[in-house]
Amino acid sequence: MHLALYRSERPERFEEIIGQKHIVKILRNQIKKGTVSQSYLFAGTRGTGKTTTARILAKAVNCTCSEPGVDLPCGECANCRAITEGRFLDVVELDAASNNGVESLRQITESVQYPPTVGKYKVYIIDEAHMLTDSAENAFLKTLEEPPAHVIFILATTNPEKIKATIKSRCLTLNFRHVSENDLLDGMRRICQKKAINIEEDALAVIARKADGSVRDALSLLEQCINAGDELITRELVLEYTGGAGDDFYIELTDAIRTGEAGTALADIDSMVRIGKDAKQLLSDWLMHYRNLMICKYVQDPSELVNASSENTVRIVAQAKSLSDEAINYGIRLLSDTVNKAKFSTMPRILLETCVIKLIVGESAEVRTEPVRINANISMSARTPRTEAGTAPATSSAQRLNAKAENHRPESISAEASQSGTPKEEPQATNAYEKQVQPRPNASAERAQDVEEPQPLFEQKFNPLEGAPPDRHIVEFEANHNLDEMWDRICDQMARTDAMFMAMVAKYTRLVDLHGSELTVEVKKTKSLMADDALDELNRITKALYGDKFYITLRVVEYNPADARELSQVEEPGLQRFDEELIDAAEEKDEIAKEVAKDVADFFGVDKIDIK
Repeated sequence: MHLALYRSERPERFEEIIGQKHIVKILRNQIKKGTVSQSYLFAGTRGTGKTTTARILAKAVNCTCSEPGVDLPCGECANCRAITEGRFLDVVELDAASNNGVESLRQITESVQYPPTVGKYKVYIIDEAHMLTDSAENAFLKTLEEPPAHVIFILATTNPEKIKATIKSRCLTLNFRHVSENDLLDGMRRICQKKAINIEEDALAVIARKADGSVRDALSLLEQCINAGDELITRELVLEYTGGAGDDFYIELTDAIRTGEAGTALADIDSMVRIGKDAKQLLSDWLMHYRNLMICKYVQDPSELVNASSENTVRIVAQAKSLSDEAINYGIRLLSDTVNKAKFSTMPRILLETCVIKLIVGESAEVRTEPVRINANISMSARTPRTEAGTAPATSSAQRLNAKAENHRPESISAEASQSGTPKEEPQATNAYEKQVQPRPNASAERAQDVEEPQPLFEQKFNPLEGAPPDRHIVEFEANHNLDEMWDRICDQMARTDAMFMAMVAKYTRLVDLHGSELTVEVKKTKSLMADDALDELNRITKALYGDKFYITLRVVEYNPADARELSQVEEPGLQRFDEELIDAAEEKDEIAKEVAKDVADFFGVDKIDIK
């Protein structure tokens, strides 16, 4: 039966392990001094050697070799060979993903009472230990804390954060790191020499980079390339087999972005997708190209840091000089965010093509609709178009609201109109398009504020994760919180996406309490429905400003929170009769209508709107 490369080339001794030198040193020293722990927790990402190291440790403690100068395990004695072949009775492997119940753990706790049959120690290797149920972990605690002297437990997991602290505290935790590309290169080079496989060094470098620190992934990619049957495995063949594109493609694609040739960039992407390239892989490799641009921008000799041929490295250096720091930084952040989104998308090609447009737009001047100046002296009826039935179209109000700028302030327009009597004269535009949109003077700086997440209100210290996804956002708060200032900042950001909220709801709300991660906002009863509709967006802005743990809860009150600063100023309403409730309901509807009319008038900068 054919074994996969990562199985047939599995290390059998400590010196054969690829990477993880810090763990090998610890275990070897324990074996040499006879201080082997009774329980271990091997934690690390997939393919970094956790289970392999556990088996080698089981061999070492049961090895019968007594020759001086030989490091255990020897790999040649009867016990070592039996463990390698999986027939050693005193080494038990349990997959906790499929045996995660109390019964499976009860069998272990009962069998540990019996001494080993052949070897010196009974070794229990529990893989994917984070899959154990709560009841199974609780049943395992006592045995794990005080096991018999002849028993060693080794728990392996890719998610140590899911394991109970009571389990961790009873184990010696060894963290397996991502294997470096140099270690992967050395390991794959040794295997290729052993099997007489002709492969270029650049091809091995591509495999090591794509493996992302996982030995198993690297060997699986290497086997995929070997099975193609080529006499010489080149870098281009590796890219073809793994679904990637060459450096030439990303250099030309970035040149098209730099010159604003969106059609050329989209056509290049289409040609790659047509020949079977994976859009997700293209995104990942394009992100790596932007990383190479950053390296070439600041490193004098980038040949050791950039995984590319010498000719392409020269081209990347030249391209990096033609791009600004802001363009490279924006490209890395945009592509990094898109790569994360593409993992859960069924149409990653659209995300890739959208990136092209965003990268081009992000390097040019941004335009925004200017606020339309309204004469405050005209009546609302004269401004509102009528249908045949004499009523305003249903969508006219929404269209007028969308035409307003985000930073529109009705108060300043009313003041201007009242002083001069006429609207402020606008600069003359040469065509109809320029009458609607004007270039903004500091486009790159303002785009960073509008497109990216809002900056935190409180002062930040140096953040090494700047540019990371929102779930990695770090904010360090000052000691004293100003609730009014916090709420004003949230409302200002809300106005950029929902101008109606600022005009209709914000003035009837107030942030009254910050308890732990909960921000309590009081909202007037007549505005509660609109506030509920905006709650999801408010929570998104709050998390962006102050951290993912914060959230908003609404508290409905009868009075206007903006006019009262203490809850004690409001008296609790007493019981009412039925007729009084009807009167109050009617008055409440009138009050809502008056408030809406006043808000709309303020928003459009007119004096008054008559309600009929």
